[in-house]
Amino acid sequence: MKVRIANSAKKSSLRPAARARKKGRSIADPMPQIIARIPQKGKNKNEWDHNITTHLVRIWLDRISSAELRVASVRGPSWLTKMSTEALKALDEIIIRQAVTLGWRTALSELVQWRLSEWELVADGLKLLRRYHRAVERAARIYQGLQKPPLDDPDLYRAKVETVKELRVLLTEMRKTYQARFCDPLGVLEPVLVTHFLKALAERQKAFPFLAANREHWRGFLEEQRAVLRQQLAEVRLHPASLFDSWLSWCKRFDVEWLRQSISRLGSLPRKSIHDAKL
Repeated sequence: MKVRIANSAKKSSLRPAARARKKGRSIADPMPQIIARIPQKGKNKNEWDHNITTHLVRIWLDRISSAELRVASVRGPSWLTKMSTEALKALDEIIIRQAVTLGWRTALSELVQWRLSEWELVADGLKLLRRYHRAVERAARIYQGLQKPPLDDPDLYRAKVETVKELRVLLTEMRKTYQARFCDPLGVLEPVLVTHFLKALAERQKAFPFLAANREHWRGFLEEQRAVLRQQLAEVRLHPASLFDSWLSWCKRFDVEWLRQSISRLGSLPRKSIHDAKL
């Protein structure tokens, strides 16, 4: 929401461009991204429905009043029809925001299908449908690399912390194993390091759960940036956080320094509890 201050006695000393950059540093309304929390391969429609609906409800119940939570505590799906108009508006906004990253998959949820059917009937339904379809189109542009994804997931900070811990362990092991080969000619050691790294993620998933969950993304990054592991291991001190930032920058197509600062700001946000409803 924009706030207009009339007749301000003191004008900002920042130039317009600087004010815009400062405004861009805040994260107005962070929200977990469902697409990052569910398996995406080998799932049938019912599994997609269950996973998306479950996460939608968790996010929704975290954003409504205590009175609405009491309504949602009733066993069975009947509580959905007893929610207030304001609560349903909150759900609609969540659906539209999640469609930006879920894309067409959003509609696999029966909860979303119910809201879409309601939008056909309500006064502002056409506006909601237009926003929803624009969000799905934006998701397609993101998947095609034509647009950057949103960076507003509050759990991204924790994911970085845990991934950096795993990277430190794995890189330390690799340094001990390959230290004697750092003098190998360029192009000889690099593929060996990439193979070792990816093999560890495939065979030691319990030891490296955060890294293993993104193994294919790491594969793409390391195959394109083949020298990065050798450079990391040859440093006097390991810099796993820097490696994570470079990897995520490659994935998201954001500037590395801006990305690092944004994740740091996400870490300063208060953590909210997640409620469960009985569907």
